[in-house]
Amino acid sequence: MIGTLISPKWFYGKDILIDFISFFVLILVGVFTFKYYKIRKGRNYLFLSLSFLSIAVSFLIKIILNIFSYYIEDSVMAGILSSSLTGHSTGNITTIFAFGLFAHRLLLLNGFYLLYIIYQKCSTINFDLKLRFVLMIYLLTLVTIFTHNIPQVFYLTSMLILVLVTALYWRQCCQKNKKARKNILFYSFSVITLSQALFIFANLNPYAYVSGEIIQLIGYVLLLITFINVLFEHGKKKNKN
Repeated sequence: MIGTLISPKWFYGKDILIDFISFFVLILVGVFTFKYYKIRKGRNYLFLSLSFLSIAVSFLIKIILNIFSYYIEDSVMAGILSSSLTGHSTGNITTIFAFGLFAHRLLLLNGFYLLYIIYQKCSTINFDLKLRFVLMIYLLTLVTIFTHNIPQVFYLTSMLILVLVTALYWRQCCQKNKKARKNILFYSFSVITLSQALFIFANLNPYAYVSGEIIQLIGYVLLLITFINVLFEHGKKKNKN
């Protein structure tokens, strides 16, 4: 295959559906938090929206790569590439795949890191935090470039960032607020973190990839449940007012 995607053949298409549901959830959450930012004018809500939208776009890129890889390259393009296309054309396709994979990984890591800095400092983003954010974007870009053919390092990096997000959220929110929706959000981050840990072993065992996809979907569904609860509570408050 031209791509470096690692789904077992019997899981082709199913992972696309799972990722599309996750993408849909992330878009809903990103749009909701942006609307909340327009109401509350807190810059943290803007960064929260950008983080979820960045992750959503990374999923969209992955979906496109998977569709191309599974349904075009394997069924049709495989024969065309072997008989009609020149090595230069094949190289162009490989370059497109490499760029798409780079964009997917960079946007995912940047989205997770935005979540981290938001929960690390829950006040308005200040100048020092902006500098730290620019520096980390640079470092994450380097990680993405130099680990192109080592997906284990990419997933390890995303897992470590999510471990920090989950730990910070537990310390700052869950211990102080016992509301059920706060706990669901904590469980959501925990489950998504677990999925990244499973992806580390995806090259060694295809069931690790399948399990990671399913567990990741559960995490994002829990995230959606949290924000639906927030919308419901917000609606009740508006009705009372």
